[in-house]
Amino acid sequence: MAYTSISNYSLFSTTYRPAIWIDGVGNYVGHCFLSHGPHSAIIYAGNEHLLEYNYISQVGLETSDVGVVYSGRDWTAQGTLIRFNMIAGSAAITEQKLQGIYLDDMASGTAVYGNVFFSIFRGIQMGGGRSNTIGNNVFINCHISIMIDARGNGRQAYHVQPGGTVRERFTVVPVTSDEWISHYPGLAILMEDEFESPKYTQVFRNVLVNTSEILVSRKAIPYVEQVKNAPLTKLTPPPTDLTVDYLTGPFAEAVAIEIPDFEALPWKLLLTQDKHHQ
Repeated sequence: MAYTSISNYSLFSTTYRPAIWIDGVGNYVGHCFLSHGPHSAIIYAGNEHLLEYNYISQVGLETSDVGVVYSGRDWTAQGTLIRFNMIAGSAAITEQKLQGIYLDDMASGTAVYGNVFFSIFRGIQMGGGRSNTIGNNVFINCHISIMIDARGNGRQAYHVQPGGTVRERFTVVPVTSDEWISHYPGLAILMEDEFESPKYTQVFRNVLVNTSEILVSRKAIPYVEQVKNAPLTKLTPPPTDLTVDYLTGPFAEAVAIEIPDFEALPWKLLLTQDKHHQ
């Protein structure tokens, strides 16, 4: 799906009826404008999807503990790349506990790269998954930037034990077949590799403006590699909306000092997707 505008959706059923729901393998969602929904904008399952250049705003308006982009409870749903999306101005910033990208209950093997989160409660929530990479993202005027926990080794441990949802989904996938090993070799040895822990998590080159620092739970700390993440404490945040002038001017100057190898994002395209669909 590409170059599509979906607004004021899910009018008669307010949860788990997103603007876009994808499953299977290799789906594409790009250059879409999604807005004004009560729950998630995109829910995905399956493998090897690409979500890019989407502008999403004003969703999660009637629900709590929700992700603008959501996936969860499956170790095997790997290979998805979420990049260069703008997630902005969604719901009450502190009341509804909205996540921009919600990798819920052991969601694994996802790359979250080069996205912008503006004025939402929590940019990214990673709930106990493994082999996730979170890099080169920007968080501006968010209550929390990134939160990572080890719930598979704690309050949600029942999901990964025999009979739990995550374990049951894992057992029906042929992870030791040649095809699966060639794509996801770690799954073949998962049961012998601290399956309950968020191993192989990488968090790097994320930029925070008027946003709290990255929160990693005590049990997750040994498994999370953090490199070159920078809170720009001296940079004045934009008063209202983001602009290209702000992002290519004061913001870019501050980032160049703190993280010289930060990859500049396609600011003009990210900030004008909403206008392209009007």
